[in-house]
Amino acid sequence: MKAIIIDDEQSSIDILKMLIEKSVPEIKEIYTANGALEALNIVENQQFDIVFLDIEMPEINGFDFLKMVKNRNFETIFTTAHNQYAIKAIKFSALDYLLKPIEISELKEAVSRVLTNRNTQKNYEAIHENLLKNLNNNIINEYRLAINTYDGVRFFDINNIEYLKADSNYTHLYTVDNKHIMTARTLKDFEETLEGNFFFRCHKSYIINLNKIDKIENNKLILNSGSSIEIARRRKDKLHEILKI
Repeated sequence: MKAIIIDDEQSSIDILKMLIEKSVPEIKEIYTANGALEALNIVENQQFDIVFLDIEMPEINGFDFLKMVKNRNFETIFTTAHNQYAIKAIKFSALDYLLKPIEISELKEAVSRVLTNRNTQKNYEAIHENLLKNLNNNIINEYRLAINTYDGVRFFDINNIEYLKADSNYTHLYTVDNKHIMTARTLKDFEETLEGNFFFRCHKSYIINLNKIDKIENNKLILNSGSSIEIARRRKDKLHEILKI
């Protein structure tokens, strides 16, 4: 694989380059650019598998860089020193990020996810557009959720998701219009992404949309579709607290 590191701090470039050379043998070629302006010409004239993109850069930040790139046919892994609001939009858009100082284990995991998804039909242009639209939307509940599947990337209005079900390291997603997809993302990952957006992990195997609950019967949640979802005992009080019942 071929990658480029885009950052305005030379020390950050040097550290990430060293970590890749030491721990990610799958990346055979590593290019670097000191800032977005220098990177534009390089990225436009060469094809990269991965772009490691710093978010906070002077003059042109990482997101503005993406707006300016004409050919966005690459996987983006953002790098940032701040766990800020933008992280939510990145996670919703099926993209990865690394918090500085970058840990080797997290770097390897991010690249591993890229390798896992290489054989799927990914529309990188649509993924990046979804990210930019999410960033322009101040209402997180209106973000579109991008999900990698074996048939490519699918986009969902989170208001249309009824519940998610764990299946080992996979997750099944069910919508209000009876659509069902499976993705190679853990339920824990979805829990972190959807946290605070009227979704609740009621059981180790389930996350439910609180707005789709019809009624509660003993230790079961009956959803509007008629689906019956188990409530873990240790989660029941928290659910009652949230629903104010």
